[in-house]
Amino acid sequence: MVYLVFVAVAIAVEVAEFVTLCKAKKNSDRKCAYFTVLWNYVDLAAITTQIVAVFLWLEVQSSLTVDAFNPRLSYDVYDVSPDCPLANLARFNNSEVTELRLLYAAADHLAVKRSMYQVDSERQMRERQTERQRERDRQCASVKGPG
Repeated sequence: MVYLVFVAVAIAVEVAEFVTLCKAKKNSDRKCAYFTVLWNYVDLAAITTQIVAVFLWLEVQSSLTVDAFNPRLSYDVYDVSPDCPLANLARFNNSEVTELRLLYAAADHLAVKRSMYQVDSERQMRERQTERQRERDRQCASVKGPG
């Protein structure tokens, strides 16, 4: 929900700045009247950065979903002729090989994203929380002194 508010505010800011650009163009004889003010450059840089950040965030979220990586159990990569099933020179089924290559690329992409953003499993997060709680308990016990 917070993400939708962020995107809505970003769109509102971008639309407001575009309206300002159009008004400046309409009210002036010069085509580039909007760019005579330094702060408009800063606004455009901030908006561009914001747009890039939203698209990168969407890409990260889509690549880290559960359904983003869904391999099949087997890939029939060999195209063996039924006339000669024992032939030593088997041909490759190019469509299946391509799917297997795409699967490898998706697995690599997912591994890179998970390592970059340090996505933890539920078990790892619980272990980390338990360790933090133990550390807090030890600190409290040391402050209180012997019972």
